[in-house]
Amino acid sequence: MLEDDANRLYFVFLCPIVQEFERINAFFQLKNAEPEELLKELDLHHESLKRRLYSSDGKMLSLEDVDFGAHFTNEMKKYQESHENSLRVSLDLKRRCYDFLMKLLDEVKMRLPNNKSAFKGMRWLAPKTVLSQTDRLVFSELPLQHLMGNKNNIENQYRKIMLHIWMEEDIFKDGFPSNDSVSFWTGIKKI
Repeated sequence: MLEDDANRLYFVFLCPIVQEFERINAFFQLKNAEPEELLKELDLHHESLKRRLYSSDGKMLSLEDVDFGAHFTNEMKKYQESHENSLRVSLDLKRRCYDFLMKLLDEVKMRLPNNKSAFKGMRWLAPKTVLSQTDRLVFSELPLQHLMGNKNNIENQYRKIMLHIWMEEDIFKDGFPSNDSVSFWTGIKKI
């Protein structure tokens, strides 16, 4: 299969794309990944894919200007120099690769949350930040636009949270999740 130069070019095109998706997928499978970091990574990947197909002002690039990757572009030039009728085959290859990139862009976009702003600033709710005497925000600056309930009560609890000795709580006897917001807040809710 890879002895066919056209198929080999598909492979050259797809390898870095698959590797990047595997890297992102592994990031999403981390046990203690922060929600804001996950969103940032997915958003960055979406923007990167988009810039391969669109100009900075949002106009779709011509097939010749699409970023198919440097290795693919170099291998395509070699292919065109060494094969007759290569122009037709290379144009077909580029169209298929272009269609694939467009489909990927749509698929990644569908996985972005509708309300990205709800995730912005979530790092300020990470245990190491909330419990810090120097890095924490004042209550009014926290990203709590989705907050419901008695805000005065929550503000009072926020003031006291860093004063509590969390290591003495049974829920954290096996270790304190200073880098895992989900475990930290789930543990606090159980207390």
